[in-house]
Amino acid sequence: MNRDKKSKKPSKMPVIAALVVGLAGGVLISNYTILGKELGFKEGKEQKEQKTEKEILYWVAPMDPDYRRDKPGKSPMGMDLVPVYAEEQKKEPEILYWVAPMDPNYRRDKPGKSPMGMDLVPVYAEEQKKEPEILYWVAPMDPDYRRDKPGKSPMGMDLVPV
Repeated sequence: MNRDKKSKKPSKMPVIAALVVGLAGGVLISNYTILGKELGFKEGKEQKEQKTEKEILYWVAPMDPDYRRDKPGKSPMGMDLVPVYAEEQKKEPEILYWVAPMDPNYRRDKPGKSPMGMDLVPVYAEEQKKEPEILYWVAPMDPDYRRDKPGKSPMGMDLVPV
């Protein structure tokens, strides 16, 4: 009935314009970062180092590291080959000696068979660990009974090193 009066609803146009500008800016920024372009004005050392590619030595099957190829492709199982980079190349650990799996006192300088006919197992240099330091000795049935040296517990049992 009273058509002459304007309704006092705020205009939605500034809100819509701000949303469109924000959306356009977000798309622009995401495209630059997704495509790998830099937004900075200067190239620093880190940016130059990121651009250098790693040297690929060869390609291996993910489930069989003995399956190697000079270029990408598929493994015998149908999986994509994985690149091995130059800095990822690991040094083979040094083999100290070979032991029988069932008798670690049976040692040899070369691979072979144990007296039981089993293959000898290599022992690597990094596997050699020094003896653990003994902090104290404790009774097996009473962990509160502690001593500085080996001996017997009040129950007559040998103390256990900790």
